[in-house]
Amino acid sequence: MSHRSEPNTMHNLSKATYLLEQVKEKFPKPPNQVIISIGTFSEIQQHDLEDGFEILARTDSYLENVNIKYITHQGKIQCLDCDYKGSIPSEGIEYSEVHGVPPRISCPTCQSPTVLIISGDEVKLHGINDQIINIT
Repeated sequence: MSHRSEPNTMHNLSKATYLLEQVKEKFPKPPNQVIISIGTFSEIQQHDLEDGFEILARTDSYLENVNIKYITHQGKIQCLDCDYKGSIPSEGIEYSEVHGVPPRISCPTCQSPTVLIISGDEVKLHGINDQIINIT
């Protein structure tokens, strides 16, 4: 499920800049491909990062020939009412139209909104070229 939120250019640019710095640290010479993983519970969505990288590409020649690929990684929760642990279907996630507001999540077992996000609220560098990496 995808959603469009209000633009927040500075935040998008900040996150894209952070990810770009991580790539440059590992690869001083521009790679062919960068893979970015976005969690299903992340406040930042793919279009947010695309906007940020588009702005950076205007002034940073490093990005000139870099293909940026986006993947989604499934988030996991723990319900504090029924103790369910695991992933949830997209129907259990309600995205806000307001940028920066985290999605509302309900337990798939008991529909309780009292859940703890275990993973899936992050945006991270997943790979560079054919090398899978784990930078957060």
